[in-house]
Amino acid sequence: MAKSASFETSLQALEKIVEKLDDARFCEKKLTEVESKIQTLLEKEKGEFALEDFEPDGAEEREPSFGSDFPG
Repeated sequence: MAKSASFETSLQALEKIVEKLDDARFCEKKLTEVESKIQTLLEKEKGEFALEDFEPDGAEEREPSFGSDFPG
């Protein structure tokens, strides 16, 4: 009888470990997905900053002056 109680206790302990491993695997999968999304956003943001770096200073503030561009 003592063996079956010990076996049941061990089996329950193993089941809890398996549940925790499943939870950990799920969390790891979600973490990997989040890391991938963050990496994608960082790369996208880096690309946007790179484009901004090539804009001439004051390009957005400058208004067209048609008179000075076309003499005559």
